[in-house]
Amino acid sequence: MTTLLETIKECISPVGAAYLSKQLDASVATIGRMLKQAEENGYITSISNKGRIITPKGETFLESQMTQVELLQNAEEVIALAFSEDPKHSKDILEFRRLVEPYAVRCATIRATEEDLHEMRDLDFEHRYVTRKGESGSEQDLKMHLKFAELSGNSALFQVLRLLLTENNVYQYFSAITTMGEAGSYKDHEVILKAVYERDADAAAAAMEEHLDNLIKIVSKSMEN
Repeated sequence: MTTLLETIKECISPVGAAYLSKQLDASVATIGRMLKQAEENGYITSISNKGRIITPKGETFLESQMTQVELLQNAEEVIALAFSEDPKHSKDILEFRRLVEPYAVRCATIRATEEDLHEMRDLDFEHRYVTRKGESGSEQDLKMHLKFAELSGNSALFQVLRLLLTENNVYQYFSAITTMGEAGSYKDHEVILKAVYERDADAAAAAMEEHLDNLIKIVSKSMEN
């Protein structure tokens, strides 16, 4: 679907199935089915008998697909970091998280059901409880971040992030290093979750970005010492 839409978008004038069949090396029948599906989705529209052009909705869909590709195109390098024992790579991991997790929480805020929100409240309560007992809360913290990734609807993002955060006790390291900050991650989480509960996707993404910026500053400071 993406290749079809990109080809249509590149053309200045409306295009038909015969042209697309030649360009994409596919049968006219196959192209016809793809065009029908794209039109039903609102991604393209017919211009009289001249052919099809891409719609604003189609362009938005293409942009979203490109965003996902950009987020995951360096997945192999990122996965390699998960198996590295070099502490300097912790900052690299955080910077990757800063790229993907605001996107994940934005999508999660839009897609989450009431049952999902209830589960997040339970995780938040459990996190508050164990931290008040003097424990790190790293397990609950990890579950919360992975829940956002799962609810994003992007399975590749979820799998990469899960591997990245669970290998070599990476997340326990982040939880430990966070205690060096003045406020830690506790207040950051409050802001993120408040935005999620209020269904404010932009605020949730901004809060997650700020949270990860704070962690990057703390890790950078620790590396200087």
